[in-house]
Amino acid sequence: MPERINISNRARNAVVAVLGLLFVALCNWSVITTQARIDGPFPGFLVLRNNLVIQPWLPHWEGIQRGIKVGDIILAVDGETVTTAMDIDRIVQQRGLGAELSYAVRRGTQDLELTIPVERFSRQDYLTIFALFMVYGFGFLASGLVVFFLKPRSLASCAWLAFGATVGFTFAAVPEYSTNHRGVLQLIGWPLIGPSLLLVSLYFPVAIERRSRLASALFLATPLVGFFYFYSFWTDISLFLRADTVFLSHYALCSIYAVFLMCRSFLRTPDPLTRQKGKVVLLGFIVATATSLGGLFGNFVLGTIHVYHYYWLLPFNLAVPASLGYAIVKHNLFDVDLLIRRSVTYFLVTSIVVALFFVLITILSLGLQYVSGQSSQIAAVLSTLTLAMLFGPLRDRVDRVIDRRFYRERYEYRATLQKASEALVSIIELEPLLDQLIHTVVEALKVDRGSILLKQEEPAGFVVAIASNRGKPNRTSLLEADHPIVQHLEIRRGSIQINDVQELEEFDEDRERMLQMMREFNVVLLIPVLYEQRLIAIFDLSAKKSGAWYSSDDIDLLQTLMNTTAVSIANARKVEESKVARFLSPRLAKAMIHGYDDLTRVKRKRLTIVFADIRGFAALSENLEPDETVELLKRYQSEMTELIYEYEGTLDKFMGDGIMIFFGDPVEQEDHAARAVRMAVAMQKKMGDLRAEWRESGREELSIGIGINTGYVTVGGIGSKHHLDYTVIGNEVNIAARLESVATGGEIIMSQATHRDIGDLVDVEDRGAVTVKGLAKPVQIYSVGGFI
Repeated sequence: MPERINISNRARNAVVAVLGLLFVALCNWSVITTQARIDGPFPGFLVLRNNLVIQPWLPHWEGIQRGIKVGDIILAVDGETVTTAMDIDRIVQQRGLGAELSYAVRRGTQDLELTIPVERFSRQDYLTIFALFMVYGFGFLASGLVVFFLKPRSLASCAWLAFGATVGFTFAAVPEYSTNHRGVLQLIGWPLIGPSLLLVSLYFPVAIERRSRLASALFLATPLVGFFYFYSFWTDISLFLRADTVFLSHYALCSIYAVFLMCRSFLRTPDPLTRQKGKVVLLGFIVATATSLGGLFGNFVLGTIHVYHYYWLLPFNLAVPASLGYAIVKHNLFDVDLLIRRSVTYFLVTSIVVALFFVLITILSLGLQYVSGQSSQIAAVLSTLTLAMLFGPLRDRVDRVIDRRFYRERYEYRATLQKASEALVSIIELEPLLDQLIHTVVEALKVDRGSILLKQEEPAGFVVAIASNRGKPNRTSLLEADHPIVQHLEIRRGSIQINDVQELEEFDEDRERMLQMMREFNVVLLIPVLYEQRLIAIFDLSAKKSGAWYSSDDIDLLQTLMNTTAVSIANARKVEESKVARFLSPRLAKAMIHGYDDLTRVKRKRLTIVFADIRGFAALSENLEPDETVELLKRYQSEMTELIYEYEGTLDKFMGDGIMIFFGDPVEQEDHAARAVRMAVAMQKKMGDLRAEWRESGREELSIGIGINTGYVTVGGIGSKHHLDYTVIGNEVNIAARLESVATGGEIIMSQATHRDIGDLVDVEDRGAVTVKGLAKPVQIYSVGGFI
């Protein structure tokens, strides 16, 4: 069943304006046509057009005090048969105020005779009954209009508008229906209230997917019930009483079934937002019920019926439509827990304080009376001071008990913030920093799991850098840079909850993709991490273990932490880049850091390894001054390093006049063998340029030999806990080193594995198989010429 409809803002405004104006017009008409009754004579009770005594009454009215009851039928007045209420009004007007009238009354199967004096219908009577009914009707209609205005495309809000309008217009018609007897709107409205509430239950708190036979039957019966109720009102009072019973039964069935459907949705749903809607509605019912019961208790138990009347309780019942409307409109209801918690806390604390005050003042009065003989004022002052000192600790104690008993998820805001901030300041390495942060938050908020996604450049997007309770992060899982979640976080620059995506119009176009991702990864809250107005990371969390939701306090805490985290991440990345720059070109270093690969992780991988060494350097260095040797070597290494960076190789180490390089890690390179060979050819060309330069300066010319091999090696952070090198080890590394020793000055020797990978990329000369140290089998080698 769809939950949304297409309606323009203009149509929405028109609906709201028309219904609002109609309600105002109806209220004005009711007041204009009924105000003549004020200060005029009336029987002492109210009757409908068909002579049925109706509900609105006040306890001081003579008719009520002399025994008239709701549901009585007036047959005659002073012996004159009356057929309609207009006949009763005519006789009352003729006899005037104070006249004792005899009423022939039928009550069920009994015929009674009651004498009731004519009395004045005061302005206070008018306001007490009719103004309150209008206020009550306005409350329901206003709730419907506000909900519809804020969420016009929601079927739940449309259904709520229908219910609010039905109740609102029906109650606004009470004055004319009860006095002038010409209004028929109530006859139409009453039978529609129950079905309109049932309509709401089909879409709130969630749309019911399966069609309900009982609901369909009740809807189909509504026109028949309404027609029977309307027709019998004008024809036969006995028939109307039966129709009234049918109407009340239909109304009760609709209402009970509507409440049942709502409760079933609240109880069955796994969605925390729907459960939170249930809390809001339950709070509204509790307020209305508690107020009504309190008023009735005051009326009938304490004997204050002449002071209070149940009509004054009607406005408090507006807590029900207010809570329902709020639950439909508000997409983030989770601060209601805080409101409930604080309300309960202060209610309990106030009750305890009042009780303690009377206990203290009694004890102190008795004690001081015994000592000094005068105690009342001193006891009151001492009791007040004592409770003033106890109020704060008592409130905190009650608050902790409530949290422990009902919420079980209390955390200390400042302590959590301080602990996380200390970690952010003291840890400079990225992975330990993120690990400490995620575990601090997960532990403080009692969350099932959370993770941090870091932005990477190639491919563009966000990958999981650290996660809790989810094993090793899946770094191959990429949240693309153009994913709607990323785009909305960049635009919003604020948190996104799953209920935001479900409810807000700004997510209409991307709702399904966003919900799919959040449900797939069990994410209910996303916090952006912004640095210099750029999104550099995403912090996501699942639901809390307690089932409670994230309040504004939680989100404020998380957003504050993320603001600090952004700076720490940026600083940690700079530290990582400086470390990685030892091995990689600046561009590769940045790409690897922003892709968040782990330099300490050791893995098995197929790479290409290159060794290069200066021929005759040892003998040459013996004939040079140390500073000349260093200068020569520095120039050579500088030029070779530029070429390594240009072809995006990883500089493993310098070994005197030798260089070890590998390709294919830490950044993936499918063409790592081709890159290695291209770099080797460029190295030999560069050495030719250097020889020409050295020849002109009168220095001795140098040449290098290069060996290249491709195969599976172990790569990663290798060493001790005190010192790690990012390097490669294995038999294939040894083969590359041996091939370099075979190569003559100016020559490039590669293995068969490398030759197989690069194909016909370069001219080669088959040098046959050679035996290398450490291997039993000979190795097929090739001498590299120029590129084809």
